[in-house]
Amino acid sequence: MKARNGVVLYLMLLLFLMDNPLCAQTNLIPNHSFEEYIKCPDQDIWLGNDISRFVKDWLDPGYSATQYFNSCAYGPAKLISSVPTNLFGIRNASDGNAYIAIRGYGTTNARNYPGVKLMFSLIKGQSYKVGFKASLADSSSGNIDKLGMLFYENNPMPDLYSYDINGPCVIFPNRAHLISTKQLDTSWNEVSGIFKADLNYNYCILGNLFDSSITHFVRDYTKPSYGENGQHQNVVMYYIDDVSVTEYGKRIVFTDTIFCINDTLNIAEGGQAYVPFFWSFHANGSDTISLDSNLILTHLNHDTTIYLITPLNTDSVRFYFYPPPVVSIIGSTTLCNDSILTLKSLLNKFQLHVKYKWSTGEASPEIKVANEGIYKVTVTLGSCRSTDEKTVKYCTNSLFVPNAFTPDHDNLNDNFEITSRSIEKFNIEIYDKWGKQVFSSNNLLHSWDGTYVSISSPSDVYFYQINYTTKQEPLFEKILKGTITLLR
Repeated sequence: MKARNGVVLYLMLLLFLMDNPLCAQTNLIPNHSFEEYIKCPDQDIWLGNDISRFVKDWLDPGYSATQYFNSCAYGPAKLISSVPTNLFGIRNASDGNAYIAIRGYGTTNARNYPGVKLMFSLIKGQSYKVGFKASLADSSSGNIDKLGMLFYENNPMPDLYSYDINGPCVIFPNRAHLISTKQLDTSWNEVSGIFKADLNYNYCILGNLFDSSITHFVRDYTKPSYGENGQHQNVVMYYIDDVSVTEYGKRIVFTDTIFCINDTLNIAEGGQAYVPFFWSFHANGSDTISLDSNLILTHLNHDTTIYLITPLNTDSVRFYFYPPPVVSIIGSTTLCNDSILTLKSLLNKFQLHVKYKWSTGEASPEIKVANEGIYKVTVTLGSCRSTDEKTVKYCTNSLFVPNAFTPDHDNLNDNFEITSRSIEKFNIEIYDKWGKQVFSSNNLLHSWDGTYVSISSPSDVYFYQINYTTKQEPLFEKILKGTITLLR
């Protein structure tokens, strides 16, 4: 596909978009902050406001009745399953208007293990940043140190639930891919870490994944025992919100880019992408060529399409190829009197996307010049560049002498003012028609106000003589004679 004055290269990227200033973050946890619900909590909590019945995408693989809290709660659930006020305390959500609560510890060894199927399988060997927000519930009678996450290839339900009328239903994994090593307080604490997948996991669960005998519990004696008649003493509850699993590590990032024809384009210099991929390269009807992660294209001056194949999301990047720019500076290079010059950069062809940089620091196609000197412009397009420079000088005869003035104190043309940009030495003498000197000065900034010994001179024609040298010719004195009309 042709673009104006150039060739367009399309690069289709099927890659996992990460948390990067140039990429959008993709969280592999669906409904990560529990905002999407099947219906709002509407029952007494003990009758089952659990996530499997109320929260989209989330599972309760241990049949442990993980409790759901949302500000939309109504009916019997209004007082006990709402946000921020509910059965276990008062807490605003970390993200949105909803969260869940899990039992992390208890005398009865009961647990809650909320689980979810990931949006995509984890890639074996790839690193991920995993985590969630947790807040110790106000009603907890203590604290523990082992909240974490565990990943599974298959639905974890058979591994977590076993019906035994004489013992707990939950089977403790006693292992985790992420473990919190500190005890959490009632604020929203981030529990997170970097985890390298050793299998292609599809599910994850979270909670205290360890038996009470190997969990460090710290009793808070300022809190009453939870439950009635000591039935659930030493129960520790946590609010959970904002669960995340995102890829971590080296990334390939592309943005729309401009190149010169015959540039070299190294698309993935240095190697590894986040996920397995290969390049599919088509040019001028040639066969498909599969390449590794390093793709270098040279002398690009024709229609080309490249595809980066990975298992995940799709993005597209456009590369434009244009002829190398050639720049010339046009415009007058002589400054006379109070003039201001305009220097313009002229390109050999109309070009989009070029960048300008003048020696003055300006970044526009043209600049205004009020002083002599060397002016340089550099134009870049991709890695191609072109430079030109011009020398601006003052006029050799650069005096501006008016032929009339009106000293009537209206602040308009009240003085006989001579201007110049290149005068080195200066002297002026003014005479009336009788030959009497009425004004003299060797200061260019000292102008005649139309008076003689503080008395206004009459309207008439006066004669002047100026002796001066210029910066260009400081040893050569010039003489300029003329008349000036004073009007009142």
